[in-house]
This record gives sequence, C-alpha cells and structure tokens, in this order.
Amino acid sequence: MTTDNATVEGIMASDKPFDVFRAAMREGTVTVEGNTLLGTLRSGMVGLGLRVMDLIGL
Repeated sequence: MTTDNATVEGIMASDKPFDVFRAAMREGTVTVEGNTLLGTLRSGMVGLGLRVMDLIGL
C-alpha cells in the first residue's frame, strides 16, 4: 500500500476514516498492490469490494 502524508493524516483525523480511505482509493492517492499471487488476489478483492460498496451506495 502506498499513499502520501496528507492522506494518512486525513484518515487519522477523520470521524469516518473508512470514507476518507475509500475517497483516496477513488482519487488514486492510495494504491494497493500485491507482491505475490495471493497478495494480488487480496488487493483485487479489496478493490472489487470497494466498487461494489460504491454501486450499492454503502
């Protein structure tokens, strides 16, 4: 996972850190990468889960 200091501080200071994290994923300021096959599958599932949550409005 990579991000910048401002994003980390925004997540830590927020009353709704998951919402800030999701917004950062959408904006591309947070990236999740897998180094192995299992890691790649996990990061893909995280991305898919976030997209599904966006689609259903959670």
